[in-house]
Amino acid sequence: MVELQPVDAVEITLVVDNFVDILMAGGDGVRRFPLAYDQFQDREQLVAEHGFSALVTVESGGRRSSVLYDGGLTPNGLANNLDVLQVELAGLRAIVVSHGHVDHHGGLEGLVSRTGLRRLPLLIHPEAWRERKVTFPTGTELRLPPPSRADLEADPLILDDQNLVVDVAGKGLVVVSACSHAGAVNVLRNARRLTGRDRIAGFVGGFHLTGAVFEPIIEPTITALTDLGVERFVPGHCTGWKATHRLAAALPEAFVQPSVGTVVRF
Repeated sequence: MVELQPVDAVEITLVVDNFVDILMAGGDGVRRFPLAYDQFQDREQLVAEHGFSALVTVESGGRRSSVLYDGGLTPNGLANNLDVLQVELAGLRAIVVSHGHVDHHGGLEGLVSRTGLRRLPLLIHPEAWRERKVTFPTGTELRLPPPSRADLEADPLILDDQNLVVDVAGKGLVVVSACSHAGAVNVLRNARRLTGRDRIAGFVGGFHLTGAVFEPIIEPTITALTDLGVERFVPGHCTGWKATHRLAAALPEAFVQPSVGTVVRF
């Protein structure tokens, strides 16, 4: 059992994701990136890419504390979006890498190049260092390089698919999962098992339901989410177009459309 200290609130900002829409409306507990009058005049813009990164900020006793969960894919995407969102790196407590796929850590190289090395704890699973590849039926191989140990090993706190779980007082668990390779439902059940808390206030991140291999489990996933009583979810990154639309149709009151720059508050 993991004893979590309940916090007063948590805010999750989508720093890198597969989709961006600067005209999207917000809602209760959902704040979109503000559209300024000079938005398109000599200003950098938020960019989307096949990757994931979230800024997770907890509030407790009047104090705010943030960690960066994952680093996106390209060297420039993460750094650019952090600049546009005006996120001060000096305020970070740590960087967490969910797993060793390049679309979750590639942007950290660009961040180091832009800001220099910082003595930030890095939480990364030992298995993240393994070499990976995807082999297609034609025999073509797509290599997925792991993080460079030399680049990232300055001060790691070693704790390959790690999730971030926050207990919000009076509301329940909020779970951030970049890809949910073990299955989104398993991720949520595991969070309940580890913490002893049953109520799930929110789930933010990838459901890994895109592509022919995973689309057959879209409907069972929706059934299980309903049974788990997930009160709000933001299905980003690897969830896929078909699964996102089915989730929105089946659970409209809980569904939040993801977009880079969106802040979800619990």
